[in-house]
Amino acid sequence: MAKGVKTGGRKAGTPNKSTAERKARVEAAAAEGVTPIEFLLGVMRDEERPMASRIDAAKCVAPYLHPRLATTEFKAPGLDQIGDAMVALIARAQSQNTGVASLLKGD
Repeated sequence: MAKGVKTGGRKAGTPNKSTAERKARVEAAAAEGVTPIEFLLGVMRDEERPMASRIDAAKCVAPYLHPRLATTEFKAPGLDQIGDAMVALIARAQSQNTGVASLLKGD
């Protein structure tokens, strides 16, 4: 392979075999009429159906329409050191029977 130059393989943007097959299946289903998502949405919105079946349809279709929210963890550099310093300050104030404020003022 030449350095930094693509010399073979598929051209950029050309779908692989499985992607092309999946796209063809979706287009065929859409051409036939109702897609599975549309069907489930229809069940969910049909007020004459029992509420349990409407809820089941909503549960099935929700992952395709709404992304899951990811959890994030907040990490602040040095935050654990501040916490350790506060614990030490409180312990020192308790051992001297004074308030934390008096230690901060330098009294």
